Parts: sequence; structure tokens; C-alpha cells
Amino acid sequence: MTTSNLRKDFPTQTKTNDFEYNWLIKDFQDIYKETETGHPMISERFTSPPYYDWRVELYPHGYAYQSRRYISLYILGFQSDYEKQKQLKIRENLIMKFDLFKKDHCDDNCILIKSQEVEIDNGSFNFKKLDHDYMGNPSFCRIGDILPLDRDNNLKFCRIDLVVRVTYSIQKNDLIDFGKNSFSIPPQEEFFNNKNFCDVTFKFNCDSEIKASRMFLAMKSAYFKRMFNGEWLESNSSVIDINNVSYNCFHKIIEFLYTDHLDVGLDFNLLKELYVEAEMREIEELKSIVSMRIINMINGDNWDEILMLGWQTQNDNLKGIALKYIYNHWKKLESTDRMNELLKCGDAKWIREIIMASIFGVNNGSRLYNFHT
Repeated sequence: MTTSNLRKDFPTQTKTNDFEYNWLIKDFQDIYKETETGHPMISERFTSPPYYDWRVELYPHGYAYQSRRYISLYILGFQSDYEKQKQLKIRENLIMKFDLFKKDHCDDNCILIKSQEVEIDNGSFNFKKLDHDYMGNPSFCRIGDILPLDRDNNLKFCRIDLVVRVTYSIQKNDLIDFGKNSFSIPPQEEFFNNKNFCDVTFKFNCDSEIKASRMFLAMKSAYFKRMFNGEWLESNSSVIDINNVSYNCFHKIIEFLYTDHLDVGLDFNLLKELYVEAEMREIEELKSIVSMRIINMINGDNWDEILMLGWQTQNDNLKGIALKYIYNHWKKLESTDRMNELLKCGDAKWIREIIMASIFGVNNGSRLYNFHT
């Protein structure tokens, strides 16, 4: 796979766009032979004006079983370094266009296979929960429109290059003024657990303590704002006893609120506790970071806990990765004690999701698209 300026080989746009990116996929027929349903190709990360980061994601055999005879195509938006620095969570309105070309080595012809447009409003990539978001079409075009197949859907001999072209125009009339209404609190590492700037102490059964500022915590978390504004018994107390959560977990939560940083290398059990407590205290940024770390740790010892956590907290990312793990390891998992315990959960919807995932894989329900032919 390479990305380059392809104007000599592929037709150029007849109208001026604010941005154009070309992704060349050489010898696509070999990639098609070696990949399976649900296995994507992902382009390099590219930056477009004014400061947006993207990748293109293409599934040669479709994202899921239902779209296995199609190419699935998505645009992935990533929060750029500039957006992170300025804490920008939303983007300008865009009209993005995808063109798919193929070049047959046999006759050297270049053919436009499919063009589609997608309207991306400022709610499509808002980065409120994760540092990336996506949208696309699980049935972008039939594989038979690209590769020659026989009646049994076997690939005939050929050499095909593909190019995915991305162009877009920013909708200038719908620009969002990020400066007037945005407000953020920068990290305050020097004040964390500093008794000179604290007016509340959290005490634990292990005799450990954490000191903090009521005002700062209230500004960072709606949960702590309710705790200190007079609605709870703790609102007027300078010492608050903390039960049912470990000191280590609570320390990481308060530290994150002050520093916007979470230590690396935390074990699965602590991350799981952190996720539950961050959700209860409505700290979305911490919950998202912990969720992604949990996803990257999935294995044969914790897939069931991750699935249950996804169900209980309605987190589609956790649930999705666990169901995908079930699909990929079904023969090994189907008779295990962990699977039997899950199937005894008593929730018919959850059981149905396990059964469907084991047969068809994870449905592409979360990847909604708004394409226009």
C-alpha cells in the first residue's frame, strides 16, 4: 500500500476542492485473497485543512457477515494534536466525497467504480468520549464490480490497483466559533494533594488520606459539584469517609482530575474499578481512556468480564470487542465455564447477542452512515 500523487494515472477533479487525498492500494487482488470478513486495511494518517486528522478504512470482504460480498468503506476522524492542545471537541460542517477507481494491469484502463458523498455535521466527529470517531458505508460497492469472479465467486487471474480518493469542502456558512463559548481548566499538577490549597480530606479504612479543593473538584465533575453544593450530608464536612472503593482507585481519580494524566501499566482489575467509579462520578474523559486500555487488554482470562461491563454500562466499544473475541474464538470458548456462566445471566437480549455474534460476528449497528449516491 502506498499513498502518492496519482494525477498522472487517475482522472483529476474538474472542480476545485478545499482538500484532496489519494490512497493507492497496489495489487488489491492479493490483499483480497489473504484477508477475511471483518479484517480492515487502514490508510496512513493524513491531515487536512484547517487541522483535521483522518484515516480511510477499507474492508475487502466487508465489515460483517451481512456485507461480505461488498467492500466496506469508512472515514475515521482523529483528534489532532492541535485539537487536543486547544481542547476542541467538535469540527466544522463538511461535505466529503469518496471516489473509488480501479486500474486493470491487463489493459491499463483506469475506471471510476463508485462515487458517494457524505454530509458530516459538527455532531459526527465530536470527540466527547474518545479521541476518534467514524462513519461510513458497510456496502460501499460489490466486490464483483472490482474483481472478476466466476459463478462460484472464485477470483479469476488479474492484477488490479485501487485508488480511494477523498475530497471535501468546508461549509463556510456553518463555521463554529470555538473561542467564544469554550472553557476549559488546564492541568493543575502543583496543587494535587497540596494541603496549602485544600479544604477537604478524603479518608479511607486503610488510614490513608487524599486532600483536595472543593471548588476545583466541583468544576471538573458534576458528581463532586452535587456533593459539595449542599444537597448531600458531606457538603459541609471537612473530612469525608470513602467506602466501597479502594484508596488506589480513588487516588487515581483525583489525580486525573488535577493532572489530566493516568499512569500507564495499570492492571486489569484496577482499570475495571476505575471505569466503574469514573462512570459513577461522570468523568467522561477518564472513562474513555480507561475503556480503550481495557479493550487493548482483552484475552482469554477477561473477555467475559469485559462483555459484562459493556452490557452493564451500555458501552458499545467494550461490548463490541468482547463479542468480536467470542466470534474469533468460539470453538475454544463455547464449552467453557465462563461461557456457561454468561449464558445463565437471565437477560434474553444479552444471550441473543452472544449467539448472533458466534454465528455472524459483530453486527455493524454502531457504524451508521449518511451517504448519498
